[in-house]
Amino acid sequence: MRFGASIRGALAPAVTMLQTRAGALDRWIARGRRFVVGESCGIVVPVFHAVLPPGVEARGLDPAYAITIDQLAEALDYFVGRAFTPIGLPQLLAGLDPGRNYVMFTFDDGYANNLAAIDMLERAGVPSMLSVNLDILRSGESFWWDVLYRELHRRGVPVTEIARERQRLMDVEPASIRAELVSRFGESALRPCDEHDRPLTIDELRALAARPAISLANHTSDHRSLVGGDRAAIMASLRDTQRDLAELSGTTPLAVTYPYGQYDESAIDSCRALGFDVGFTGEFGKARLPEGLRGRARMRLPRCVIFSDRPIAGQCESTHVDWRPSWTIRRWVRRMHGNGIPRMMAP
Repeated sequence: MRFGASIRGALAPAVTMLQTRAGALDRWIARGRRFVVGESCGIVVPVFHAVLPPGVEARGLDPAYAITIDQLAEALDYFVGRAFTPIGLPQLLAGLDPGRNYVMFTFDDGYANNLAAIDMLERAGVPSMLSVNLDILRSGESFWWDVLYRELHRRGVPVTEIARERQRLMDVEPASIRAELVSRFGESALRPCDEHDRPLTIDELRALAARPAISLANHTSDHRSLVGGDRAAIMASLRDTQRDLAELSGTTPLAVTYPYGQYDESAIDSCRALGFDVGFTGEFGKARLPEGLRGRARMRLPRCVIFSDRPIAGQCESTHVDWRPSWTIRRWVRRMHGNGIPRMMAP
């Protein structure tokens, strides 16, 4: 075992370089392959977290996951300009023409700054799906990953170390995460800095739910991972969120978005038992049509995180190619480390 670990450690730099080179190849394939051999039709589901007005710095937020509303508009222009039809959850559930391409805009967690972004999409006639954590919204506290970033950043901790800390906490129970943050940084660290990093209020969420262009999805009550942990607590978190969202909106959500993008077959079984019709993962790419919406594949729909620090068009371009060398390498690395569970690079 120790010998195997040392081999993996020795190979790590080479694997990192290979992934970087493969990323460049991804972009080349995205630009050129469809003109040579074409692409299969499918649905692309971008996911956004914080969305800031122009000129506003990501104060109190992890900047990697805080795009601007102009970047969101650029993503919309990209997909519409390439004949992707924007749809919402009702259209997906009703069935899609397998000979066309679709894009579905989604927002995770329940940032209040999503209000202006949703307004912008709605003015353009584009529906969207919002996944929320009701316990966090009720508390009014900052999302834990933002607390972690801003407190460690203030202390001069390198970004790579902050990322490792965030990764570690993803496997911790939500109550224990909060307790650790309070212990390390104090209770006041949980308070939002301003209007741009706070969660939605319940009244704001209720108003959003009344708008026909908005669909709500279950993201658990407290953003707990659905993989491992206490199965009874996981089921209770999902079930409580279903009940509360139904009371708030008048409609029981039919979609679940797995926190951190993590899922396994047990999580799928649990979600199907609760009546979910579709599930969204953290696996990058598109769902090919029609096979992507058949059977259990409906519970494994990929979603693509759009980051603020990379060219938007390039990220959008890479979402709909049929094959990405970098992700083949990443799957190989996961198998090498004995971890087959996909995980998003963001909350």
